[in-house]
Amino acid sequence: MQGGLEFPESSLERIMKRPIAALGVAALALTLVAPGSARTDGGGPRQYLVVFTGESGVPTTASRLVADAGGTITATLPQLGAVRASSARPDFAATLSSNAQVAAAGPDVVRRLLPADDGRAGAGPRAAPGPASSGGDPLSGQQWDKARLAATPSGSYAVQQGRRDVVVTVLDTGADTTHPDIAPNLDLARSRSFVPAEPDLQDHNGHGTWCLSAVAAPLNGVGIAGVAPNVTTLALKVLDRNGDGSLSGIAQALVYAADQHVDVASLSFGLYLDRKTDKPDYELLRRAVQYARGAGVLPVAAVGNDDLDLSDSSAPGKLVELPADLPGVVGVASTGYLDQKAYYSNYGTQQVDVVAPGGDRRFQLPAAGYRGGGRVLGAWPAETFGSLDPSLREQDCRPSGCADYAWEQGTSMATPDVAGVAALIVSQFGRPHMAPSEVERILERTATPLACPKPPSVTYDVPAGILASNTATCQGNARSNGFYGAGLVNALAAVTAR
Repeated sequence: MQGGLEFPESSLERIMKRPIAALGVAALALTLVAPGSARTDGGGPRQYLVVFTGESGVPTTASRLVADAGGTITATLPQLGAVRASSARPDFAATLSSNAQVAAAGPDVVRRLLPADDGRAGAGPRAAPGPASSGGDPLSGQQWDKARLAATPSGSYAVQQGRRDVVVTVLDTGADTTHPDIAPNLDLARSRSFVPAEPDLQDHNGHGTWCLSAVAAPLNGVGIAGVAPNVTTLALKVLDRNGDGSLSGIAQALVYAADQHVDVASLSFGLYLDRKTDKPDYELLRRAVQYARGAGVLPVAAVGNDDLDLSDSSAPGKLVELPADLPGVVGVASTGYLDQKAYYSNYGTQQVDVVAPGGDRRFQLPAAGYRGGGRVLGAWPAETFGSLDPSLREQDCRPSGCADYAWEQGTSMATPDVAGVAALIVSQFGRPHMAPSEVERILERTATPLACPKPPSVTYDVPAGILASNTATCQGNARSNGFYGAGLVNALAAVTAR
């Protein structure tokens, strides 16, 4: 993924004028965060990020520099050349920023990264029983998304289901550690929380559990199946029950993933930042991605759910979408049942590398027998299952109890599918691991190309406030374009590429 996009001024103005709550209606995976709109963790001394000019290691004078500016170091990230500090002085960041050894300093803020979703509206009347599972787990017949990827018993499962020594980490809201479609493949001992307010690993939201199951729900006769049902997963909790998190926590998690020799990192969240105003955040996350990729981790991230052209630089603008728009990240956009761009999915010729099904409840309804109203199905924790609209709930029940599942939509849902295909590539061709560049090359080369629509501009008739824009124009050719990148990932083609 290439960085450095600029938004047209009209889009930027729309973003800045809309309240965060309104923006969240459409974006399960992404929030638009204007400079200064993020919150801190309360009164008293504030937490700050200090990023030094050296990209690794912390200067021997760091403690003195911070103390002279009126602060105290509370944590260090030597792998990224950064520290976290506490200070009550309002001029702390400005004082440090004027020092030649400091690249950037600013508040370490907590942001809403998983707002509410347009797809949470009800799915309508329950459909008749869906298609048969064709030899898979009981609810796999409802997983039209996995069928599109050829991640099925007659597809990639027949060639490669994943190796246990291949590891995918999901940075998200944690995991339902007892769910039967999560627990068998979850490396609980190495999973961690990077959320100080929620040190437990348990998922009190649902989003993280859903994404973990999309990657690696096992073929165990229960519920659903993931793209890579035999790989190992790590849950790295970087977001709390409300979907709030800090970029310092995300950076720490990426460093941990790299040091644990993870193969793929799935990042189903995002935000827009001003690269100048929010330079400490931007630089820290850029370094974290670079460190992870250099250690053999392939980062895969959602491009967001606001129907914005992220590559439009026709007018001045400083916002970038993170982490998908950072160098070294595979950017994932979303399609619906008809293999067309989902109405909410962001797009861009420089930002979208591949696509996967994330669902589309408004314009791409599935064939008769599929439930969910165009969404896609994943595991869900019992703790928050009752808060879902009844039409979005699924269960697989047996005498020992019920396993819970939810219908969702978003680029969040597409991203773990791509991470799963990447894990299959490493499983099939790694000895034992693979360079991220080689995994990415196979992922894109074996994707099914999807051409721009004719005409190339599409207008989505949605209520006001759902999207930042309701018109999208596709640029590029059949092999590579702004809507679909290199195309729809294909698990069977990927594992038979050589």
